Amino acid sequence: MENTARLFNCLLCNCQVKICSTYDRGNIYCGPTCRKAARTQSLREAGNRYQESLRGRHHHAARQKCYRERQIKKVTHHTSKPACDDSPSKSPDKCISASLAKAVSVMCCDFCGKRIADFLRNAYLNRDSHRKLAFRSARARGS
Repeated sequence: MENTARLFNCLLCNCQVKICSTYDRGNIYCGPTCRKAARTQSLREAGNRYQESLRGRHHHAARQKCYRERQIKKVTHHTSKPACDDSPSKSPDKCISASLAKAVSVMCCDFCGKRIADFLRNAYLNRDSHRKLAFRSARARGS
């Protein structure tokens, strides 16, 4: 029997992802690369919001004061920047779905590779609806 699957676009790289109901836990990113990048961005934004608050500014000032007191030499000027090296920069990581994409007639889950049904959902699978339906039908039979 084929698994049902959900089709969604990754929130970071906007590539299309197919995920079977076995691995679907409300995923919004195509894989670990995009998930980690989004988490890093979220933490950076939270840190910036904290630094802009009054409490964050006071904590940062106190931490910097302690750091400066630990230094032997008082710092009054910034050091010059190191000379830039001419090494080629690394290319950014590719989307995990793009590397898994294959030109095949059978649709497969981008996470586990198992075969999935030809029809895809756009919405989440409500797992509680099956329990509620079973409870209602059992209750109707009992009365």
